[in-house]
Amino acid sequence: MIFIGDIHGQFQIFLDLLKSKKYQSETLIQVGDFGVGFYPIDQEYHHLNKINSWLIKNNNFLYVIRGNHDNPNYFIESPFQLSNIQFLNDFDVLTIEDKTILFVGGAISIDRKMRREGVDYWKDEELPHIIPDISQIYDGTSIDIVCTHNCPTYTWPTELSPIIHKFVTYDKTLIRDLIDERKRLDLLYEKIKDFNSYDPKHWVYGHMHKTIQTMFGNTTFQCCGINHFYELN
Repeated sequence: MIFIGDIHGQFQIFLDLLKSKKYQSETLIQVGDFGVGFYPIDQEYHHLNKINSWLIKNNNFLYVIRGNHDNPNYFIESPFQLSNIQFLNDFDVLTIEDKTILFVGGAISIDRKMRREGVDYWKDEELPHIIPDISQIYDGTSIDIVCTHNCPTYTWPTELSPIIHKFVTYDKTLIRDLIDERKRLDLLYEKIKDFNSYDPKHWVYGHMHKTIQTMFGNTTFQCCGINHFYELN
């Protein structure tokens, strides 16, 4: 399966990249900031239908989770009927290529106070505040892979980016909210570990715009940078 980093609505560039990879019969998973909701719906459909046609032609399927630069409503009920693209809900659990994958979208935009609600910002953009026990969302035995847009504090980056401080003047709770959000993913990690009785093997995320791999415990954390394609065997 192939994990893909943020594409930020650059759908033609994304399609060109897909064509250059020449994938056949692959599962593709985009880790958020797909970029839906920023353009007129007919324009978005035009681009997504072209991607869907290529996916059909080459027997590929694309799953997408939400980032902070996506309209969350698309992931509750998609306005598009696309046979080979599926927008996933938070805490969906799917078995793909014999691996059980937990999907959770959302993240905080550091420039949220400078954006326009309903135009290029959605107030429910962030990771859900309630992290359920895994047994509440999945009746199987273990979670193999976690796919999120943001990441726990356990992995890179372990410190806040200096660029964040330029927005604190306009957003007094930003730093607290950013830390709290990542701590909720710490909690998710611990709940998965308790459910499995061992660490999840892989955790793939985006949001940070850099490709880097780290280890925590027995978990491989993979951050996918913008337009990065990561093959997980």
